[in-house]
Amino acid sequence: MDSDVEFMSCPGPHDETYDIDDDYSHTEPDKAKKNIDISLILEGVMNEDVHVDSLHLDVYWNGNLFHTEDHKLDDDIEEQEPYELKFTW
Repeated sequence: MDSDVEFMSCPGPHDETYDIDDDYSHTEPDKAKKNIDISLILEGVMNEDVHVDSLHLDVYWNGNLFHTEDHKLDDDIEEQEPYELKFTW
């Protein structure tokens, strides 16, 4: 069974710092399938200069928490600098 992928910001202090670009953020392949690796391509811009130590990712499948992981980044990002992050699992 194929599932649509939806990107959402989580509430928190970062919510006003990063604007996700829903038009360009996407997955490869575009539908999620059980037991098939997927790449998440997050696109957006920072609203202020920030240092990103890590990114926490929660994946929900059919409304239930399916997977969670943390990515160590250690990146300095300037205000209005486009920010893209791509990772696969």
